Amino acid sequence: MSVSTDLSARAVDRTRGCPFAAAAGHEETDLNGPVARVRTPAGIDAWMVNRYDDVRDVLSDATRFSSGAGSINHMLPRMWPPQPMEPGDFNRMDGAEHLRFRRAFGIELGAAKRIDKLRPEVQRIVDERLDAIAGAEQPVDLHELFSKPVTTAVIADLMDVPYEDRQLFHDSASAALDINIDVETATAAFDKLKAYVRKLLVDRRENPGDDALSHIITRSEAGEKPFTDDELESIGFALISAGFDVTAGMLTFIMLTLFEFPDEMARLVEDPSLAPTAVDEFVRYLPGNVGILRQAIVDTEIAGVQIKAGDYVLAGIGAGSHDAEVFPDPEKLDLARTPNSHLNFGRGPHACVGQQLARLELRVALETVLRRVPSLRCAVPVSEVPLREDNIVPGPAHLPVLFDEVLPAQAQ
Repeated sequence: MSVSTDLSARAVDRTRGCPFAAAAGHEETDLNGPVARVRTPAGIDAWMVNRYDDVRDVLSDATRFSSGAGSINHMLPRMWPPQPMEPGDFNRMDGAEHLRFRRAFGIELGAAKRIDKLRPEVQRIVDERLDAIAGAEQPVDLHELFSKPVTTAVIADLMDVPYEDRQLFHDSASAALDINIDVETATAAFDKLKAYVRKLLVDRRENPGDDALSHIITRSEAGEKPFTDDELESIGFALISAGFDVTAGMLTFIMLTLFEFPDEMARLVEDPSLAPTAVDEFVRYLPGNVGILRQAIVDTEIAGVQIKAGDYVLAGIGAGSHDAEVFPDPEKLDLARTPNSHLNFGRGPHACVGQQLARLELRVALETVLRRVPSLRCAVPVSEVPLREDNIVPGPAHLPVLFDEVLPAQAQ
């Protein structure tokens, strides 16, 4: 979906525009129509679905649409055609086997009790990072010195691994989403993290603790079908590498957007209770999702278009979350928007398993930054903030900021 806006914070419009082109033989297709025939950056011809109801149905109906091709492989030429599925690659699984893995993740990343337990830890991490930048030379790069360290430290805390090992996490996450990286470089980054996880598995079996991987191992060994070592390696790899880079990018993107909309920033400062709805509105409003790939497993129909078994279908999450039939005035940033059942965390059996953790991190960081650094401002015109060009997730590459002081943290 293309968006007619001149807001420079909408980085996808400023730098790259729509990443999809009309497929050969479909040059007259309307990329904004209900269903469009497109060619993706990986060279796949797919049916792109743009209406909210249709996007939701594609993501929710595993009896018609399979996840086996990989959800983002359409954006990465090095990942196409898909390689054989590795043990534990649960994002490409469907049905009962996918559910077996999702339950293991869900308890650790999404259960209400777990999120409540993590809340004070996230607050501590956010406060520590603000303390760390208080005396730093200005301008401070908020992305490198705050957003990335916060989300990395949350994962390190969740897994009980040293924060000092963060470069391994960063290298793997960057490789997973880098548009231009070659297969050999990406594989090398992944292999280093896999070797790290294997050592963790040995340690957690011998010395189980109160961390996500220990909990998963313990529950698995007590279950009817314990995870194999290869499956546990994949789980540990996903826990460490998946999501934190995207969350860090969204946090920085939110701050950039607030610099562009100072009235909205003032509104949040005056009424911090808006933070929960604001977070979901930022996630809905900002470009951050390049669609989710599915493959039809039966002949079906979407919006009057015949889809054959084997055809690729691209769920246009960004377009669906700007559907005017569902979201009144969808191009308006409304921090109090309710209801806001956006699709940017996905939907159905493969909805983002870490979405509650991401919401927690974004909310705590947003509330705390605005409370403790009320003088925070962009060091350059918003239009000059450098943006990512090598990552499938749009947003600022860096965010230089200035401030007068960092106020003391509140006693917990």
